[in-house]
Amino acid sequence: MSLFQSLIADTFSTAELLVTGENDSTRKADAEGYNRGVRKENQRRLIENANENLNALEQDRAAMHNQIELSEAQAQAQINVSAATAGVRGGSVNAQSQSVSRNAAKAGRGVDKRIEQQQDQYLAQIGRSTSTLLSIDRQEKQGETSFLQNMFKRAGQIDSTDLMIGESLFAGNGSTTEKQLWASNTKKHARYSGEKL
Repeated sequence: MSLFQSLIADTFSTAELLVTGENDSTRKADAEGYNRGVRKENQRRLIENANENLNALEQDRAAMHNQIELSEAQAQAQINVSAATAGVRGGSVNAQSQSVSRNAAKAGRGVDKRIEQQQDQYLAQIGRSTSTLLSIDRQEKQGETSFLQNMFKRAGQIDSTDLMIGESLFAGNGSTTEKQLWASNTKKHARYSGEKL
């Protein structure tokens, strides 16, 4: 499309915008903006849900550790009561006490490992959603074109037809006849396109 044709199309689009308040570009921009907003809100919700689940897992971890500590304390108390009742002291009581402590520590490590495995999926979801949000933001910034960018785009659309029209209009101070203009354009078109007459 030549610059002249592009300007005509832009004129009609601008007239539609002035009369109706919208045109294809504004309708498309509105739809794209709405879709980006919905996608961003969905990603924010996913991040929020993942954070809530991470917090719930931390609460579960604390509750399980408390339960393990309570069970360990009860087991230690039973060992001490049984030893006192039987009148036993020394190595066998200490060995049982150390065994209970080792089992409690092992159970605590098991809880930590299970919680961390569950946390990984939520951390991955947060990472994916954050990446998607950044991508949407980049798309928004790329969609915003400045006036100068549009002008450079228009300048790139100038073709030989536009040059011939411009030369014809400004040649001869408007006194050129239709036949002279046609003959001039034919010669100029041949010159710009490389054709031979």
